[in-house]
Amino acid sequence: EQFIVDKKIKAAITMYIIFIFSAAAIITPMLLGLSSVLVEILRSSIAQIDIPSSAVSALPISIGAINISADFLRTYIITFLIVNGFLASSLLGLISRGKQREGLRYFVPLVLLAIPIFLISKYLIQSVLSGLFTF
Repeated sequence: EQFIVDKKIKAAITMYIIFIFSAAAIITPMLLGLSSVLVEILRSSIAQIDIPSSAVSALPISIGAINISADFLRTYIITFLIVNGFLASSLLGLISRGKQREGLRYFVPLVLLAIPIFLISKYLIQSVLSGLFTF
């Protein structure tokens, strides 16, 4: 009976490890790729809109230019992915072995997967939407 309980606990821990690893290495970079494309679409769309000043004063919100450059956003996302990889690897070490240090072996694979997946997903989303929007 104890052996069966131990196997169930190990299976649950393995499931947590797979989920956290896939969330940090695959899902997060894909969502950030989509977000960066959406920011570029909004930035170019809002720049093309010419709203008269009388209409702007009647609106309950203010619409202004987006002052975030594409280089800043890309640098921020890559930095975020590196920090996220470190924190996820620490969490994986804590869950699997009971020590945060043990998770540092996951750090390099996480980062080596996350950054290319971000860049590839951003490129694919831009190429799919390039016919609809101009970047």
